[in-house]
Amino acid sequence: MAAIQALREFINERLTAAAGEIFTAFEQTIVQYQEELDRQNRLLEITFNPPKKFHGTELQQDHDWKEDQLFEQETNCYLEQGEPEPPQIKEEQEEPGLLQFKENHEEPEPPQIKEEQEEPGQSYNQRRQSDEGSSESRLLPAPPPSMNYASPSSSASSSAISCQSPAVDWMDTYQVPWRQFPEELIQTLQREKRPTRHMRREMVRIVASDMMQRSSSVSKRNSTEIAKRMVAKYPKSLQDNIEGDVIGSGYDSLVKQLQNRIENMKRSTTPRIRKRRCQADDSDTGDVAPEKRAAIQDTYGCIKWDVKFLPFGETLESQQEKQEKLRQMSQQTNANQEVVKQLMRETFYTQRKQVNQGKNIKDLLEGWPSWFSDLGMDVHFKELTGLALKETFLQNVDKKGKQLLNFFSTVCARKSKKFLQAAMKVKMLRGAELSGCSEDVKEMVLLLMAYFDESEENMLANVEDSCLAGQVQIDKLPLSPTIVVCGQSCFKATRFMLSVDRVIVQENIPSFVSSLCLMFGSYYSFNIHYPSGLASTLEFLQRCFFSINPEKGTKVEKSSSSCLHMNPRVLTLIQDLSEHEWWDI
Repeated sequence: MAAIQALREFINERLTAAAGEIFTAFEQTIVQYQEELDRQNRLLEITFNPPKKFHGTELQQDHDWKEDQLFEQETNCYLEQGEPEPPQIKEEQEEPGLLQFKENHEEPEPPQIKEEQEEPGQSYNQRRQSDEGSSESRLLPAPPPSMNYASPSSSASSSAISCQSPAVDWMDTYQVPWRQFPEELIQTLQREKRPTRHMRREMVRIVASDMMQRSSSVSKRNSTEIAKRMVAKYPKSLQDNIEGDVIGSGYDSLVKQLQNRIENMKRSTTPRIRKRRCQADDSDTGDVAPEKRAAIQDTYGCIKWDVKFLPFGETLESQQEKQEKLRQMSQQTNANQEVVKQLMRETFYTQRKQVNQGKNIKDLLEGWPSWFSDLGMDVHFKELTGLALKETFLQNVDKKGKQLLNFFSTVCARKSKKFLQAAMKVKMLRGAELSGCSEDVKEMVLLLMAYFDESEENMLANVEDSCLAGQVQIDKLPLSPTIVVCGQSCFKATRFMLSVDRVIVQENIPSFVSSLCLMFGSYYSFNIHYPSGLASTLEFLQRCFFSINPEKGTKVEKSSSSCLHMNPRVLTLIQDLSEHEWWDI
């Protein structure tokens, strides 16, 4: 018992000593922050008193002052994210304009003293402890020196910070990718010279891209912190100043350029291909399954749209190693196909994560070249939907293709003169000498588009038979997955290409059937919605030849009119085919 009592006394003594040290360090930190705030106030008075007269009206000055106040409120309430801005491509601005202040206004604190300066080795938990006493100096305009820092708003600010989601943690260890900068830019910064417009834009692109790789939901607060670090390292090269006078916080223009670039990277590049809106990691929907947050068009027909866990025994490092091995094998002419299949299945988790996070097609093509082959697309499609892409299609063509062509040539040709003319044109292009499954598929697809009165240009684009991938006029292609026909018609062509988002992802496809399966698989693999100009043809192929028949939902892009779970025109054709002995084969 005496030993236990002695142990208790020893523990109490050590705890008391530790608590005293903590409170002493806390008081010293508060004093340092107060001194820093006083120093910043003196600098501001020297900088802006007397204020320089710039060209502009007092109305513009007042507007700029209110914008600073609005930014402070946004920083204080960063957890309460609002609706995203309209999808307008914002100009990534160059050099800052003139910021003006009214002489008779009280100067608001610049953003650089709204957040406490982090020490290099300071951990997140240590910052949270100090936040209890200094949160007001970080999130609100600086109070006068006489103000007591233990204000009621401190507890509210502290609780807001304590509720930060883990998505903000990446900022704790984030390093600006200086090494990725071009050598010319590095030399300019080190020599304390102003970078050119081109160099500054390139710098913004590199940093924004690196930030998006670390987090898919970069906030304005994150952009502000990164801009502050960059300007602090190279103030003479990056700071906003006019004739030596620092304008605003000194990094406002860099924040705006970063934010505009990030928003442009997040937004969809086209209304035709509408992808899932990325949810902010720090939103209050963390307990909602990704499938429920996604657009219904993205998850439509999928059984493993979002994979929650890595395969057993796998790590992120092992996934990267296997991805690199796949890249190397894609360059080999005699690569083992079974090994490629196995690696594609084992890395399905990483593939889905990158697509669902909005990675663009160019990056996916560079990272997963095997994915855009017949084999790779079939493996991914089967994991995603549970169906073998090409095998399912060919089985259904063998069962239903002849009957569909017979229905078109007998029933539809008698009912519609316009369709009869289209059917005769297709027959002339095909000719009597061409036969076989591939030719039947070409005729079937062309007649389906004629039946639904949908333009062939939404699916097919013709180029010369000797045309290479680099010679294709990309800007004239649709943004949706498109088959590039190397020849005057798909019947005469012996080679095809595939374009997705105006990127040639496969330049040497030997058959039309393979190109059609790759095109269709791209809609599901990359979260692309059916364009309205091709919706009926694609849905009919989906239901009758690829055997994807969800009871609810649609893959068609959103429009002003309501979308039904099943296209009425597709339903009518299926009913007519049933009456035409569709199943009597």
